[in-house]
Amino acid sequence: MRWKPFLTSIGIIALLCFTFFHPSFRPIWETVDIAIFKFLNGTLRGNKFLQYFWATLNHKKMDLVEDVIFLLFFIWGVVSAPKEERWKKTVQFICIIALATTVIHFVNRTYLKYHNPFPRESPSLVVTPCVRISEEIPWKYVKDETIASFPGDHATTLLLFGILFTAYVPKPLARIAWIYIILRILPRMVLGAHWFSDIAVGSLSIALFFTSCFLYSPLYKLSLWQKKHRMSSSPTYPEK
Repeated sequence: MRWKPFLTSIGIIALLCFTFFHPSFRPIWETVDIAIFKFLNGTLRGNKFLQYFWATLNHKKMDLVEDVIFLLFFIWGVVSAPKEERWKKTVQFICIIALATTVIHFVNRTYLKYHNPFPRESPSLVVTPCVRISEEIPWKYVKDETIASFPGDHATTLLLFGILFTAYVPKPLARIAWIYIILRILPRMVLGAHWFSDIAVGSLSIALFFTSCFLYSPLYKLSLWQKKHRMSSSPTYPEK
């Protein structure tokens, strides 16, 4: 067990949750949340291009496109690996999918659905005035509101993918993946379906906890399947 990075991750989670839930710090998070939402949502006012752009990225059908893009990233990761390592890389990516799917199903969509520590309405239902994309563009299935915004399921999925993917691929490919992740997280914040803290505290805490339990435990080393003669030439753990 790699205790130092694991405890560092737990410390970050504890700090985020303490400041978020403690009454003394709540006004700070609320101020930051409102300021970020007003700034992002304000860019939509009178700008049809941005309205259609963010609405398109936030359409429900984009979830299917996202799955395809995830698959393309995995294929890219396999193809970019040395030929003799590709079968290992394939199995590693299957492990990523399995872990992310398990966390989302059992934590976000099962446990937190009935035991949410912070029931919360989305900013589009709280902050006025704001640009409601559902009123500006006559599309169905564009999410711009929810009565249970904390934590963000979609952002949790993206962060789980990003952190785990980074552990198995070269840095240039990881950077491209993170650019995509940020682009996919932003729409729900811009349109008012989620607060910044829904993601920065809720989604990030869940993603950090479960990825840390995996990456800094013997499970990660086992997933690399490194032979002794290769240990000196290949990093055992992801660079930080």
